[in-house]
Parts: sequence; structure tokens; C-alpha cells
Amino acid sequence: MNILDSFSLKNRVALVTGGRRGIGKAIVLALAQAGADIALCDNMDENGEFEKLTADLKEIGRRCLTIKTDVARSEQVQEMVKKTLLVYGKIDILVNNAGISPGTPPIPELKEADWDAVIDINLKGTYLCIREVSQSMIARKSGSIINISSVEGLGTVRKSSSPYGASKSGIVMLTRGLAWDLGKYNIRVNAIAPGAIKTEMTRGMWDAESESFKNMLAGMKAVQGAAAPKDAATVSRQYWARIVPLERMAEPSDIASGALYLASDAAAYVTGHTLVIDGGMLA
Repeated sequence: MNILDSFSLKNRVALVTGGRRGIGKAIVLALAQAGADIALCDNMDENGEFEKLTADLKEIGRRCLTIKTDVARSEQVQEMVKKTLLVYGKIDILVNNAGISPGTPPIPELKEADWDAVIDINLKGTYLCIREVSQSMIARKSGSIINISSVEGLGTVRKSSSPYGASKSGIVMLTRGLAWDLGKYNIRVNAIAPGAIKTEMTRGMWDAESESFKNMLAGMKAVQGAAAPKDAATVSRQYWARIVPLERMAEPSDIASGALYLASDAAAYVTGHTLVIDGGMLA
């Protein structure tokens, strides 16, 4: 077999949570382009995003089932899986991408509700989706599960992120444990740990019109004076060059490429692994 054929997802079904934009959308498009039909799940549908993405997939000959789902709610996850199996008859690939990354106060000041919100969506939601989807995978003795963690699950890289880091670290350990639990059923379980990604969630790090970016520029001017960069592109490049060897933020497609690899037969002997895609940040 040609090695490129091992990346094909023809005749497979992928369920992607948090799939309407950002990393999730990029993963949806990558898996669809490789041949998979999609169950697109998200807890919101703003500005017709479900409809637009469905149309994009239809253009390349792929089917797209859209389901509004809060992954922190057990009954909604069960209904999501039920609908997917009813329409497609199987789920070959599960991508647990749904998550939130709010700035939170230090633990002594953190409200219990704010802690619960992060853990419930990021970690509990991942568990609930795996619990429901794995049952049909076990019956078929086949499947690939991909959990989206973060470099913050492997090391602390910013202040006031303890709940987020804890949730993403939990995903790494859940991935390792499930590799043992499900390996005997020919189900692979892996994770991806992205670094800084250029998405709506991180707009303050790259959008010249955002207040966060303007504050960063002001800070550079205060330190560098006349030598400070004048344009947004140079500001962004100089900032990321200090903390990322590749000197840029990742595009969502950078993460989607890793997801395609882990979903495909090209990674047939890979399980229990966390693939770090961070431009060298952790180095």
C-alpha cells in the first residue's frame, strides 16, 4: 500500500465536539478532506456557523450532521451519540475538542462555580463523550479517540490558569489510562497538546485592534522607546520570538494536521501518546 493511502479516512465517520470554529473547525475540514463524514457538535451556533460548515463539507462530497450539545451534560452527550449512530450507523473517530480557557483568579480567590465550569467542560465533558462513544467502538473492535489537551497540561506557562491547567493535565492522564483500558478492543486513544493558537479565543494576542494587543504594544514602547516596532506584524513576531523557537503562533490547521495523523491508519501503532504541537515552546 502507498504510504499516503494510510492517511485516507474514506468511509469513516468522525464526531468532533467544539467543531464550529477555531481548532475544531480546522479539524472538521481536515478529516472531511481526507474522506470522513462528520458529526459536528457544539453548544452554540452563532451567525449560521453550522449551516456554513455543512455547505462547505457538501461541496467536497462529505455529509455533515450538526448537533447542539453541552458536553458537560450527560443526557445531552447521550443524545448526541444516539443521533450520530442513528444517522451514520457507527463512529470511527472521536475528537474531544470542546473546552474553555477563561482567565481565573488565584486559587485562594477562586469561586467554586468558576472551578466547576472549567473542570466540567474540559475534563468531565471529555470523559462523558468517551464513555458513550467507546461502547459502540468496543462492539466494533475499532476506533480512534483524540483528546485536545494543551501545553498548559504539561507545564505552567501563565498566571491565573490553575483550573485550566488541571483540566488539561487530567486529559493527558485520562488518555494514558484509556490506552490501557481500550487497547484490547483495537481502540487507540491519544491527545494533542497545542501551544499558542491563532483563534478567536486568543484574539488579544494577535489582533492589533484588541485592547490586550494595544497594551502589549504600549509596554514595548515604554521599554524600547524609539526602537519599539511600529506595526502590528513586527510586534507579534518579536513577542513570539522570545518564547517560541518557530517565532509565530500556530494556525488551527497546524493542529488539524496532527489530528488527521492520529485519526488515520498512519498512526496504527500509536496510543497513549500526547502529541505536542507548540512550535518548540516547551523546549
